[in-house]
Amino acid sequence: MRAATVKAGDAGALGEAGATVLVSLDAVGLVEGETVLVSGASGGVG
Repeated sequence: MRAATVKAGDAGALGEAGATVLVSLDAVGLVEGETVLVSGASGGVG
């Protein structure tokens, strides 16, 4: 099971930092129960 999936309408609502985090998490392919710390995902926004 993937932790995050970006859909077409999500990126605009989340802003650049939020969309970057979702794309990064999707690329890693985390499974349920795994933890990740995202700091400074885009432009220093944590």
